[in-house]
Amino acid sequence: MKNLQAKKHMMTSIAYLIPFVASSGMLMVIGNIFGGTSVEALNASTSLPDLLTTLGGTALGFIPIIISTGIAYSIADKAGIAPGVILGLLCKVDGYGFLGGLVSGFLVGYLTKWLLKVIKVPKWVQGLLPQLILPLLVALIVGTAMQYVIGVPITWLTNTITNMLMSMQNNPGAAVMFGLVVGVLSAVH
Repeated sequence: MKNLQAKKHMMTSIAYLIPFVASSGMLMVIGNIFGGTSVEALNASTSLPDLLTTLGGTALGFIPIIISTGIAYSIADKAGIAPGVILGLLCKVDGYGFLGGLVSGFLVGYLTKWLLKVIKVPKWVQGLLPQLILPLLVALIVGTAMQYVIGVPITWLTNTITNMLMSMQNNPGAAVMFGLVVGVLSAVH
């Protein structure tokens, strides 16, 4: 399990994610300070605060794509980028969120790396392997698995956590218990 270097790959992805989240969040904050709200369609008459709020919020929705791509790239180098983006987009669209991005990034990365080692092609096709063949093959395999198998429990878990957090808004006792659990888990790490 140590050979998988999961922590290293996740930390690489988070290093890419932090500036993205920080700049997107700051766009929203600046927009909100000046009274901006998120709008459906941007056009020439959109106010600057609305533009900033909308851009920041929209960009934050790309977190599954960034995390999936970062992990896949960390594991499989350039061959993992395209399927990482494609699967991250699936996670965004289907609502698998951050958790789905993590799972898809690892699946894409390790499958791509493994296929690079085991697939033998003629010399004239070698340049196409990491550029076309593997991204297509990996996106098909992992995309199908995420959509029809893995995504189901991820959606359930994400919805369960969201509902639990929403219920804590109105229950201060539950929020204290949640803070205690998070504190203990943080201390154990």
